[in-house]
Amino acid sequence: MLWLCKKILKSGGKRGLPQGSVIGPLWANVFLDGIDRMLEQAQSATKQGDYEVVRYTRFADDLVVQVSSHPAAKHWAPKVEQRLREELVKLDLTVNEDKSRVVDFGAGEAFDFLGYTFRWVNSDATPGKKMVLARPQKKKRTGFLRTLTETMWKCLHRPVAEVVRRIVNPRVRGWVNYFRWGNAGRDLSFVAWQVERKVRRFASRQRPKRRGGRPWTTWSAEEIYGAWGLFHGYRVLPRSEPRRQRA
Repeated sequence: MLWLCKKILKSGGKRGLPQGSVIGPLWANVFLDGIDRMLEQAQSATKQGDYEVVRYTRFADDLVVQVSSHPAAKHWAPKVEQRLREELVKLDLTVNEDKSRVVDFGAGEAFDFLGYTFRWVNSDATPGKKMVLARPQKKKRTGFLRTLTETMWKCLHRPVAEVVRRIVNPRVRGWVNYFRWGNAGRDLSFVAWQVERKVRRFASRQRPKRRGGRPWTTWSAEEIYGAWGLFHGYRVLPRSEPRRQRA
């Protein structure tokens, strides 16, 4: 096991692992174990019954620390930040200051984490109460659609059904399965509309109208979702429902 670990670590050069390495999250858990222990201790030391003053969430090297906004607990925010920076220095890690910031979540300021944007808003279902709004980051949605267009345009020589099955569906299904949680209904509907529009235009681009082809608006749903089999499972899943793959 140690031999294999050394081979993996040396594959990226003298320092660190290759960007996007599939084993990166595992090594992050090993390397950042001291950070977890420090923050877990802070959570335990500040807990008052069921009331939590400090709570943290980490995935690989992405970390969010929440501190109560109660006047009696506000002093914990700078203390936790100082201790966190001290531990990171011990590990010879540098904080990405451009992506790191302190926000007043209770005042409505948003923060991004793992591709989602979180915001504290008024609840439409229960007037007078607040809720956490979790939606995909707009730049993630825009970047996904832009990349999908660029990939499709490289495949104009291939049949529409093949491009839909091998190029479009795997990418759309993966994106939707990741972002089908929280309050992503509007975002999923927007992506569904955009993907269908791109497929329509792709089909018409292969044979322009001036050459006897069809305008992009005339393709029917039966052709798009039936004959070509375009992905259509854009439903937001409730929190209690397990994740499933959909065709």
